[in-house]
Amino acid sequence: MEDEENIEEELLLVESQLHDIQGQIKTLLDRQEELYERQSQLKVLLEVSKVSSNKSNYDSSVTQEDWSGNFPWDSLADDTRFNVFGITSYRSNQREIINTVMSGRDVLVIMAAGGGKSLCYQLPAVLRDGIALVISPLLSLIQDQVMGLAALGIPAYMLTSTTNKEVEKFIYKALDKGEGELKILYVTPEKISKSKRFMSKLEKCHHAGRLSLVAVDEAHCCSQWGHDFRPDYKNLGILKIQFPSVPMIALTATATSKVQTDLIEMLHIPKCIKFVSTVNRPNLFYKVYQKSSVGKVVIDEIANFISESYPNNESGIVYCFSRKECEQVAKELCDRGVLAEHYHADMDVVAREKVHMRYAHNFPSFLFFAHYNNH
Repeated sequence: MEDEENIEEELLLVESQLHDIQGQIKTLLDRQEELYERQSQLKVLLEVSKVSSNKSNYDSSVTQEDWSGNFPWDSLADDTRFNVFGITSYRSNQREIINTVMSGRDVLVIMAAGGGKSLCYQLPAVLRDGIALVISPLLSLIQDQVMGLAALGIPAYMLTSTTNKEVEKFIYKALDKGEGELKILYVTPEKISKSKRFMSKLEKCHHAGRLSLVAVDEAHCCSQWGHDFRPDYKNLGILKIQFPSVPMIALTATATSKVQTDLIEMLHIPKCIKFVSTVNRPNLFYKVYQKSSVGKVVIDEIANFISESYPNNESGIVYCFSRKECEQVAKELCDRGVLAEHYHADMDVVAREKVHMRYAHNFPSFLFFAHYNNH
């Protein structure tokens, strides 16, 4: 009996030690995989550094190229701009930015909201062979742009948490094997940092020569010095490391010199061409009203302003400071006869998309956004 107990105790000890060793092996294998991945990244960085070093003397001796000059794609670009996008003329810096991207150079764009940033990467995406990758932090913005491009007949898709399985399957096939029509693919930064499957398919797309350009929208989110920092944006530097020959365009409405320097370093685009447009928006009209300290009065004033200023069922957007306030103000305005919906990141995905679709299809309403909604 005593021998049997000793054997059982030793067996338990051996099994415990085996379990510990298996855990250590798994940890070592995981670490090995991380080191192999970092080794690969460092090799690419070294190659990029050597190429940049070899080019530095040449670059410094070359005169600044005139990006507003004549280029082989001018006629096709003008035709596509007018007949596909329905835009009669370029806005400030658009033509120069598009020519720079078409030339295969990295670009940093500082352009005020409404200045036409989207065309700066959408037009080159249509003109260049392959698939353009666009990273954007806002689902609502992604949905708007995909719907808008689809209406123009441009095969654009998004790969996000709301994408159904059939569309996801189609996108992965397009990336992996070039099957199906796909010109512009929108993703959130989380897809880059957290989906190994997506990055694997993107690698295959690049190796096959089918990745045409990378656009990083709201690029200030890369920098902790920016006003809307997103941690997953920090990982977007991997894109230039993995795809050094693919032109990258980073766009933002505002960025201080510190933020610009920070995001150029984080995205690994030290040789980028920078375009800074004026922040003046002559088409906008601003008016300031004194706000009452009584909540009920504020709601009454908003309702009166909407009904008096927009009597023909126009739509609009109202920003609130919190998600709770979004819901409360939208409900109280509905009680006063104003058709309103709330929209923020805490909503159920399906419900939020339905609200967005109703608004996007010009359903007369006022849409309430939480001020810090960034999902």
